[in-house]
Amino acid sequence: MVNYTFKQKIIDDISGSNNNISLSGNFLAVGDNNSVPSNPGVVNIYQLEKDSFKFKQKLSDNDSGSVNNRFGYSLDLSNNFLVVGDITSDSSGNGAVSIYQLENKEFKLKQKLSDNDSGSGNNDFGFSVALSDNFLVIGDTNSDSSGKGAVSIYQLEKDEFKFKQKLSDNDSGSSNNSFGWSVSLSGNILAIGDIDSNSNNHGAASIYKLEKGEFKFKQKITDNDSGSGSNEFVWSVDLSGNFLVVGDITSESSGNGAVSIYQT
Repeated sequence: MVNYTFKQKIIDDISGSNNNISLSGNFLAVGDNNSVPSNPGVVNIYQLEKDSFKFKQKLSDNDSGSVNNRFGYSLDLSNNFLVVGDITSDSSGNGAVSIYQLENKEFKLKQKLSDNDSGSGNNDFGFSVALSDNFLVIGDTNSDSSGKGAVSIYQLEKDEFKFKQKLSDNDSGSSNNSFGWSVSLSGNILAIGDIDSNSNNHGAASIYKLEKGEFKFKQKITDNDSGSGSNEFVWSVDLSGNFLVVGDITSESSGNGAVSIYQT
């Protein structure tokens, strides 16, 4: 029998919404992405000690060119690495992703990534992030001048994440899709969500598999049973083992949400 019991509630010292969390091992990362006007975003780090999580560190982007950045908009914690997305990192509104590594009980900044190939004047690089094994996946829902999304893939090589591949949805029926809205990576399988995949604003999940060092497209999944004229299928996605779960916050005509579960 599984029975979860309440243990702890964490309240930040900055008023606002903490809308991104990630848990790995004994560490918890909580993002507060600029929920207070003119106050840059932060990420708070907590560590499990004697059955409760204790505050250890506050991270911010001191190199940001934006006084109103969204540092902490997305984040993922895996092993000794923490990746943090900021969709308005510079004065032009372009995004960036900061990579931290745990050293001597503190997360130290190691690398900052941006999309120099983006065709958008104010991209959303870092809108979503996923970290698994040696791969880092970064979603950008506004990657080019037409507003279409893309996903960039990096691989860890000699303590540095190197760019390997950029994915886009060439089959999208939408002129300004949101490819990269959500991402999840597990083993050699990558799932990418696009909530505006076609002209009717229906969402879709694109599935890729790592083969010979590259992620190759394998399948596109949509919700054919949705009762909503413009659903938000793939608002969230997650992979674990041979299961894929997909969240949709407006699955029915009444506006109710749903979660779809798939298995290989």
